[in-house]
Amino acid sequence: MSDRDAASELLPEVCALLQRYNRHQVALDAGTDFVDDLGLDSVTVMELVAEAEDRFDVSVPLNALPEVRTVGDFARMVAALRRDTVHG
Repeated sequence: MSDRDAASELLPEVCALLQRYNRHQVALDAGTDFVDDLGLDSVTVMELVAEAEDRFDVSVPLNALPEVRTVGDFARMVAALRRDTVHG
């Protein structure tokens, strides 16, 4: 399974995880921007990362976070980390 397919499968779970951070009640999809749409700050992103690490059993490298802007980016990152954990 490709990372893109795995990310598509993870997207509903990622959106469910993000729902508690969705103060503006925007529609959550792959294109939802963490800052522009959800208004997440760095502290909130770190809380989200900690929750995602527990929920998806991955370890998110902090140096990867600057590349994550959207929900889809986050799902792809988690999918890749899960693949690396399984195949690593």
